[in-house]
Amino acid sequence: MPTTKAEPKTPSKSSSSKSTPKSGGIPKWMIVVIIAVVVLYALFYIGGMIVGNMVKAKMGITGMKMDNDGKSFAIQGKNGAMMQVGENVQLPAGFPKDMPIYPGAKLQSAIDTKEGYSITYIVENVTAEQMQAWYKSELAKSGWTNEMDKMGGGFFPVKKAPYAGVIAVVAEKGVGHVTINVGTEKQ
Repeated sequence: MPTTKAEPKTPSKSSSSKSTPKSGGIPKWMIVVIIAVVVLYALFYIGGMIVGNMVKAKMGITGMKMDNDGKSFAIQGKNGAMMQVGENVQLPAGFPKDMPIYPGAKLQSAIDTKEGYSITYIVENVTAEQMQAWYKSELAKSGWTNEMDKMGGGFFPVKKAPYAGVIAVVAEKGVGHVTINVGTEKQ
């Protein structure tokens, strides 16, 4: 009896095989999605640059600088104003030298404008009452008048020619926050 070998069956080609890509091919829909994503990214990037430049122009910002460790930055205005924020903030050069700064203060921000100065700092392990008593004593020693009792709530006006300003002192959970705003008195 002769034996016959069964021929292996080959899969028949159907109409559904036309939508299946060849091995290693990229479907057309995926190419369209990739192009769309790239175009949208480019539009957002360019749009962000345009909006950023418009904001800088409107606000008069002429320069921005981040320090090397990324913990502080400074913004320069076209009218000479300067703002610093972060861990490596310096007192503005023209800030009154005889304005008392609480011992152990960590400067957080400083603003220098043609109208005056504003600084903010924190002090650890202190109460608002301790800082207010210290300021009352130190301001008097430095020749600054203060009217701490007039405003209350940790805000008090200070004055020493040619400057006038206000100091705000608050504390929460042992961390004191102080903001000092001083400017030249208008004559």
